[in-house]
Amino acid sequence: KNIPQLDDNIVELKKAYENLDSFNHKSFIDGAKLAFETIINAFNSGDKKTLKNLLTNEVFDAFEEEINKNNIDSESQIFSLNIEKIESVLVDQDKISIKIKFISEKFKNNDESTITKNEDIWTFEKPIKSKDPNWFLAST
Repeated sequence: KNIPQLDDNIVELKKAYENLDSFNHKSFIDGAKLAFETIINAFNSGDKKTLKNLLTNEVFDAFEEEINKNNIDSESQIFSLNIEKIESVLVDQDKISIKIKFISEKFKNNDESTITKNEDIWTFEKPIKSKDPNWFLAST
């Protein structure tokens, strides 16, 4: 397989190239960042319908419980988002999971004086043989 040169912080993605036919690390990273923002925004607005399509059942149940308890922050917005590192890529029988360290800055009501920096480690997974390009959030 033709595996491109990967920066040190994402070199683990070599395993994804070895196991997935149409893997592209740039598309994966862009998709992971978009998913992070979409999931955070959907969670903070209590949008269960959007979350259902992006999370594994276990993660959805946990998020739904928090939404039902109203543990959400509807004023929070993402100010910046970067992927610091691909922590690991694991292949387990018929599925592949990729653990990512995100560094995000969030703020409230467009007020830059409220910026807080967060570090999150999220794992996305998908069945190896799936033709569906979508990954699901499997742990946070």
